[in-house]
Amino acid sequence: HVAWPATSHKPAWDDHPRQPDANKTYVTFVLSDGDALGAVYTQLWAGRWSEIVNSTVPIGMSISPSMVDLTPAIYQWYVDNLPSHASLVGGPSGVGYAYPSLMPNLDSYLDITKDVMDRSGLRSVWVLDNAFLRSPGPETMAAYVKHLEPSILFSDYLAFEGGLTPNPPAISYSGRVPVVHDIFPQNVDVAVAAIEATVAQQPPGPRFVFVGLNAWVMGPQNAAEVMARLGPGYEAVRPDELAGLLGYLAPPPTTAPTSSTAPPPTTTTAPPPGVSAPNAAGAQRAEPAPIGAVPRFAG
Repeated sequence: HVAWPATSHKPAWDDHPRQPDANKTYVTFVLSDGDALGAVYTQLWAGRWSEIVNSTVPIGMSISPSMVDLTPAIYQWYVDNLPSHASLVGGPSGVGYAYPSLMPNLDSYLDITKDVMDRSGLRSVWVLDNAFLRSPGPETMAAYVKHLEPSILFSDYLAFEGGLTPNPPAISYSGRVPVVHDIFPQNVDVAVAAIEATVAQQPPGPRFVFVGLNAWVMGPQNAAEVMARLGPGYEAVRPDELAGLLGYLAPPPTTAPTSSTAPPPTTTTAPPPGVSAPNAAGAQRAEPAPIGAVPRFAG
């Protein structure tokens, strides 16, 4: 028998709020299948690693946070050798591949996930659900936010009914945490068409697209081809940079009375555009606010 002591890691992740350019579309590419440990340290990443290192576009790599316990030396190697244009995304959908809305014990699963996320240093999760039949709902994402306190949440592999655009809304918030739904193209031509279709559905101002790369058929080289065809109005960013851009646009935090005495009389005021109104109990509703309706705040 072999055992390793519990260790903590710190992969690079820079999500400081940054004001987006209103004339740009920001595109984030993340490689899939990092949850499959055999793929991470054999054929998949072994075949892609030189492509990742030499990529001319920023790239995200999905990876299992459980590697911190199951294969700690390999995980540390990735942390130590990750190029500056790449960052790591946990999942799917946390400590192990799971469909959260089908789990009777999601809170326990997320508590375990929180522990390994903290020790692996990962700040985001790619959440899959319902055997790809539909996206995780607002309640599920709110549970992830509550338990994990992530920087950003990514969601989905496939769009509804094989469509080009993300499951709506493409960009939203659970509290102040961005929730981003992907497109999952299988080749460069479809990727370009899907990105352009996704942009066409978003309102004027900065736009954002999350491209999940099926790592068995798409990689960083394909991502570079996509960006070359899209033109100068598009900018590829790492997942952590996307978190910072969307963090800048996040709705303002809700505040509670600080006095230990009785709260002041209730007043009714209209919430900011795109932010859900409080429910009857006075708590913020879990429904995410679409990005197009959220005003631009200075963070």
